[in-house]
Amino acid sequence: MLFGMDARTLSLMTKTYVTSALICCGLVMMGCGTVRNTNTPRSGTEQMLLSSSFDEALRRIDFSPLANAPVYFETKNIEAIDKGWVISSIREAMLVRGVRLMEKSEQAVVIVEARVGALGTDDFSFLIGIPQITVPATITGMPMGTIPEIALMKKADQKALSKLAIFAYDKASGGVVWTSGTSTGFANSKNLFIGGLGPIQSGTHKKNPEFMGVVLPQMTVQPVPIPILPWPEKNPTTPKKSSPKAGKSDSEAPASTSKPMIHNNLNSPELGGQEPGTVVPIPIPLPTAGGSPFSMRLFNGFAPKDKGLVQSKTSIGSKPATQPEQPQK
Repeated sequence: MLFGMDARTLSLMTKTYVTSALICCGLVMMGCGTVRNTNTPRSGTEQMLLSSSFDEALRRIDFSPLANAPVYFETKNIEAIDKGWVISSIREAMLVRGVRLMEKSEQAVVIVEARVGALGTDDFSFLIGIPQITVPATITGMPMGTIPEIALMKKADQKALSKLAIFAYDKASGGVVWTSGTSTGFANSKNLFIGGLGPIQSGTHKKNPEFMGVVLPQMTVQPVPIPILPWPEKNPTTPKKSSPKAGKSDSEAPASTSKPMIHNNLNSPELGGQEPGTVVPIPIPLPTAGGSPFSMRLFNGFAPKDKGLVQSKTSIGSKPATQPEQPQK
């Protein structure tokens, strides 16, 4: 007897628990499934890149000058890997712009011809690490083998390029009516492997980057506002001093303002002109009698007259702006 239960009840409860445990284990451990995958001769990424690059080149062409004109589209000079997509895309672009497409050349007044100069892909890769190496059989009896690739970082990119040109001419006279010029388009696919992990995929055919097929959230950086503080005003109780100018008395000299303004008058006496003006007090070290720590006295007396040089009022002092400074003996 266990907790007041007889042997029959205990045996029944034990069988029930064991059966339930076996059923749960079977449901967890059992399972078998297969998936049949097939691949096309051309990858989907290649086809996406080619069509995207051609669409970009076609968007750069404006068919509005041919609006309402009866046009026959000649396709004999179009040779491309995706010829059906190219022809149908051009026809759609003309219809959207109001061009009247005719099925026969006899019904049209204008003939439009198109040509595709390029529609293909380029790829390149970059590796930091040890590439795959095949060890040849140099010694008899020593087995040959292959050392696998060990990549710390690997980058494999694919780029699609398109080149398109379209022109139109009058069927009766043979004169040129309109030409689009040469239009180009590009699309790319980027794959990045870091430390054997990857690929991290991105490019024009993906909205967000993907890591091993998992879409990564797109991160955006919000600009941080920088507060702009006003210039500190001087104490209004402090008497303002004015620096005398050349050829003027102290009573005629203009008083300095508490808020400096950017000077846009090159005729200022500070810049070698005749009219008075206000300049920004920028602390620019100018050549003095003792010399400057970073300049040579090659422009003694010429710098105050240079209109391209912004000077402060404190650098002029009480000396006239037109008088050159005398060097020390």
